[in-house]
Amino acid sequence: MVLPPVGHYFGNMSLLPEEKELVARGLQLYAQMVGSQYGPQEMQALVPVIKEILKKLDQADAGAAPMDVAAAGITDEWFKSVCSTCPKVGGPTGCQDPVTVKFPGKCDPILTWERNKRLSGA
Repeated sequence: MVLPPVGHYFGNMSLLPEEKELVARGLQLYAQMVGSQYGPQEMQALVPVIKEILKKLDQADAGAAPMDVAAAGITDEWFKSVCSTCPKVGGPTGCQDPVTVKFPGKCDPILTWERNKRLSGA
């Protein structure tokens, strides 16, 4: 089975160290399950595949998104009005704020900007 590159479905993807560790541990447990159910030869056949998956995850983290591109889920209006002046813009996902990575548009600067926009009647 040939898998598409990580970026094919997810664009620029970045994982926290804890998330990488979880993926690595999950793959390790999967290999152990395969070994116990199908034998050591099948498990050994998985080792290069698992190594390639982990290598792709590392490569995905290494490619940084340009600072003039909005993070996934961020509107052009938010990017121009808030993100372009935010110190957390950039990095592999386009934004280094952990809240924005998980919940695009829910970081404090964007929420404050939206609130001020509503209060001013714009």
